[in-house]
Amino acid sequence: TEIREAARRAGQEEVELSALVLEAQALIQAGERSSGQIAYQRYEQLHAVLDQVVILADRLGFPAEKAQALFDDGLAYQQQDRMDEAVRRFQAALDVSVTTAHTELTNEIRGIAAAAYESQGSTSGAIEMLEDISSDLASDPGQEFIENLLEKGRLLNLSYRYRDAVAELQQALAIQQSNAAAGSWG
Repeated sequence: TEIREAARRAGQEEVELSALVLEAQALIQAGERSSGQIAYQRYEQLHAVLDQVVILADRLGFPAEKAQALFDDGLAYQQQDRMDEAVRRFQAALDVSVTTAHTELTNEIRGIAAAAYESQGSTSGAIEMLEDISSDLASDPGQEFIENLLEKGRLLNLSYRYRDAVAELQQALAIQQSNAAAGSWG
């Protein structure tokens, strides 16, 4: 906090942002190591710090940092079992992250958001997230792509969309077999 205040007074906004990010990481760890009311208080403090990170990152033109802060905030709400807020923050993080070149962060947000949607009973929201991940990974159909297809097939099956589920699962199996065959020649 002292570093952040000194950076603010000196007009060093990048240093202030870094100090806020470090403070947020410390609060995340404190929340994960705590339980009950203490954990709740740490996550409430974290929300306030992450709000500051979002505002400052936006002002400085750092969309990846803004997306990460929104995502971390969603994870904190998820830890507090406040899923509606978590999903809103995940969606906000996703809206920002898709404008960056950080595909890995974007897909991590989508994966966590898919699980959050599913926990709320919204398999259609979860499937939409997984479809977006598939689009990003289609050019390199490796193990992550296969796992995404399997998860999408599972959700389609839960949604009584059996034909769609079979198509996804067959695609996953075909790619897995193709990768295994290619690997045996290497």
